[in-house]
Formats: sequence, C-alpha cells, structure tokens
Amino acid sequence: MDISSLQSSEKKLNKTTSEQSEVMGTPIYRFYGGGVGHYYTYYYNDGINAGYTPEGILGYNWLGASGGERVITRWYNRKNGDRLLTITPEELNGDIYATSNASGSILYHTMNTNGAWIQEGEMGQSWSSGSSSSLGTSTAIYRYYNASKKRHFFTNNIYEMGPGTNGYVYESIAFYLGN
Repeated sequence: MDISSLQSSEKKLNKTTSEQSEVMGTPIYRFYGGGVGHYYTYYYNDGINAGYTPEGILGYNWLGASGGERVITRWYNRKNGDRLLTITPEELNGDIYATSNASGSILYHTMNTNGAWIQEGEMGQSWSSGSSSSLGTSTAIYRYYNASKKRHFFTNNIYEMGPGTNGYVYESIAFYLGN
C-alpha cells in the first residue's frame, strides 16, 4: 500500500462515526526501517516522522471491548532495538509491575534480569478469536522471531512468512485485530 492510500484511508477513518470508532477502533500501522526492523503504531505520522517506510495496516484494535479481550501493549528493548506487541507482558522474563500515569492509564514495567524491556504504550484491545461486528471480523496476527537479528515481526497474512523465512521462526498467534 502506498503513502497516499494510507493517508486517504486515515482521513476516511477520522470521518467515521463515534459509534463505529467504539466498535472498530483505530488502525495499527506497520512500518519498516531497514536495519532497525519494524515499527507498529496507531499514529501514522509517528512512523513517517521517524523515517520508516509504511507497509500497510496490520489491523484495527477493539475499543468497544467487553469480556475476555486483552490490552495490547507495545514494548521496546533498549539493548537490541527489538519491538514487541503482546497481550501477555508477563512473558518478558521477569516480574511485571504496574503503575499509573497522570491520565490514569496503567503502564506495565518489567524487572527482568537484563532490564532491557520498557513499555512504550498501549495499542488498544485485542478482539476475541472469531468475533465480528457489522464493520468486520477478527483476524489473527501472527508473530515471528529472528534470533540472530533479535527482532520480532507481526503480520496478518500467514502466507507472508509461512512457517518462517529469512531466519524468522513462527512463534504463535499473538492476538486478534479487526480487518
């Protein structure tokens, strides 16, 4: 998808009704930065301003969550530059503790042995597997890891990487987003 298509898509999304926003959420964009890996954000201009190349929309987070949906958090590894999206921050090798910021949002921190992972923020909530609304259905977001590059990669298309390629190994379905 090219930049003008993404910007046009973003303008259309900004014109959606508040009812649609409550159900569908906001897009999570995927960007690529060459040797620094991928960057995932719901602020399109963040990726552009940081010099990343847009690759499209990973999916739409769920804002009208009720029941089992989990918060998607974005983490940055300050030692190797990896970025991780997860609904289970406790996977980060250590004890997780929560604090609140001034706006009342809960931030998770890890006290893992190397102190590398820091939370960059929340990305909305995961859809439930198989959920749907009048605006779309849930789609799996597949997670891969490349041990030599120490990078995670996320895609909504299992055929993009299959069981793994270019040193990336399939890990699991990370969470679900709307399509």
